[in-house]
Amino acid sequence: MLGYTEAEIPNHFQEWKQRLHPDDSDACGERSYRVLTTFRQYFEGQLSTYEQEYCLQHHNGNYLWVLCRGILLRDVGNKPYRMAGCHTDITRRKQAEEELQCYPQPVNAVQVAIEKFELGFVSNDLPQLLNSIRFGSERIRNIVSSLRNSSRLDKAEIKPVDIHEGIENTLLILQHRLQSNSHKAKFDIT
Repeated sequence: MLGYTEAEIPNHFQEWKQRLHPDDSDACGERSYRVLTTFRQYFEGQLSTYEQEYCLQHHNGNYLWVLCRGILLRDVGNKPYRMAGCHTDITRRKQAEEELQCYPQPVNAVQVAIEKFELGFVSNDLPQLLNSIRFGSERIRNIVSSLRNSSRLDKAEIKPVDIHEGIENTLLILQHRLQSNSHKAKFDIT
């Protein structure tokens, strides 16, 4: 991934540190503080996992963004003797993230399309739509319950029915329907 052969890079911490981007290795930079501090914390056992993103120098001199995941191997005396893990090239992802930062506002064509599409009706009608949905689902639940009860009439005892409640429910349904079509006709159901 970095273009080096195994013979070109000795397996030492300083070799890794030497290939860090100056922003990641310079003791003054914010990223460097994070990269080196996180590594030190993991090395000292303060962190249970090691995973970081930083830049490493390619053999050609360019820098690649790398996702580094690793584990520290310890001997029987719990002394670290080797770091094992993997590097994943995330340069394209980082470039895409950087490009997105350059465009905090939508492109003009998208902005114009958004402005043409009016969403005002949603904010005005949303409470009424939600109430209609709530009322409709309650009504469906009642109808299903009534159907279940009527399908078991032969298995259960006959119960008295309040006809006034049935009429009130019917009037309530009609009132709701008429109110939703209030622009067509005005009725007062009492």
